[in-house]
Amino acid sequence: MKGSLVWLSSGICFALISVHHVFWLLLIPAFVCLLYVFEQVKNWRQVFWLCWFVGTMSAFGGYSFVWETYPLTWIDIGSPVVQLAFIFSYWLTTSAAMGLGPVIPGLLIYRLYQWRPIYAALAFPLAWVMGEILGSLFSSIILLGPGSYLNINIAHGYTGLALSHLALLFPFIKIGGVYALSFLAALLGLISYLILVRKNISAWSLLVFAFVLLTIYLIFPPQLPPTTNTKVLAVDLNFSSAEWHQPGGPVLKQKLVQEATFQALKSDSDIILLSEDARLTKGLGGPTTTLAFLQKWAPEQDTLVVESSRITDETGKAVLRGYYYDLAKGTVYEIDKQFLVPQGEYVTYLYSWIIKMIVPDEVYQNLQRDVNYRPGPKDKLEDLPKNIPALMFCFDNSSVFGAYNIKTFKDNPIILHSVSHSWFHQPVIYWDQLKGMLRTQSIWNQTIIVKAGNMSPSRTYLPNGQIIEGELKAKTRYWSIVEYQL
Repeated sequence: MKGSLVWLSSGICFALISVHHVFWLLLIPAFVCLLYVFEQVKNWRQVFWLCWFVGTMSAFGGYSFVWETYPLTWIDIGSPVVQLAFIFSYWLTTSAAMGLGPVIPGLLIYRLYQWRPIYAALAFPLAWVMGEILGSLFSSIILLGPGSYLNINIAHGYTGLALSHLALLFPFIKIGGVYALSFLAALLGLISYLILVRKNISAWSLLVFAFVLLTIYLIFPPQLPPTTNTKVLAVDLNFSSAEWHQPGGPVLKQKLVQEATFQALKSDSDIILLSEDARLTKGLGGPTTTLAFLQKWAPEQDTLVVESSRITDETGKAVLRGYYYDLAKGTVYEIDKQFLVPQGEYVTYLYSWIIKMIVPDEVYQNLQRDVNYRPGPKDKLEDLPKNIPALMFCFDNSSVFGAYNIKTFKDNPIILHSVSHSWFHQPVIYWDQLKGMLRTQSIWNQTIIVKAGNMSPSRTYLPNGQIIEGELKAKTRYWSIVEYQL
């Protein structure tokens, strides 16, 4: 009975620290309970179940944001009970798949512990990180769908994110992003266990650990963000998916987007960034006519207007395309979204099959047409002029490598980030997770990330860990304009 309670306590703590950063101190009892149980297990089978249980509980917390999609407005699948059952099954299967990640490293540590306990202790933090990486891989298997692929990108449930708000640890983020934080989290958990339970860690060991921390902090100190002399206006929308699916919803959204863009153009700015899938281009009839309209609205400006629209490409597939309107040069640049997730961008093969069984065929066919996006053919960031910042699409923030991949091909101090959370109904949990992910990416890649969102507040993330909310310039029921002086 005692062992079961310790198992449960560890799992609950891991789940909570992945839900919200306010629970970050539970990291200590989470690891202490885990390591205590780990030393009590008697065979390989118990190690398997322990690692899978703890990994799944951590993923439960990381993927808890899917509950914020209720009520489902993007598809009519019946009563609230059916909707909740659908969300629960998605939450359970995804978390259980990710939870398998720690199993293989756990079994290896168990074997190492039987041979040399000291080696097992030294290898534990690295094994923990490897477990999280494998968890991302396993979850990508169950989340496969049209336009997706096997990957180790998604960081939901990574323990290190719970520490991303601690300024003392920003130097570690600079070294290795969320991986460095997860390694440090496991190391702190191990040290806490040795002090509180085993009581056999020496004072010299603690001094060496403190010296290493201080050295890293001195080598990678916090730095003031670079000054770019760039004024960015973020145009946020407040237009829900329920309003979109009402009669006249798309027309109303087009009107509101044009109204907000026109208002933003009245202010002399370097960049105007619209939230994801604003569909300014689609509403104005295409990139050529949109450029003409923008130049007519602001004939004397050299502003760069950045927006994205859902289009149908030459093969008839849905693509999310970003448009850069350079008003000074009269040029349009285009880039397509490449990394897709099954939260509004495609339906997984598994759940496509389930949905097909419970909804009318017409609803299913509409879902396949409207929701299943594909990576677009325009994927060359390096083809964009050097002075134009890259565009990071929605849910690239959930990828460990979202900003990293951009910096690899586009060396610019600013990344523009457009998102839409219209499926999530003011998602407090996801907003907190997103804040940790974007701060981590900004510090790790030493880049400024400016975010504009639909049903998601605008913010700017600086490479020294600061988060700026900007100056509100105009606001209505459906949109707001926020200014950032970078």
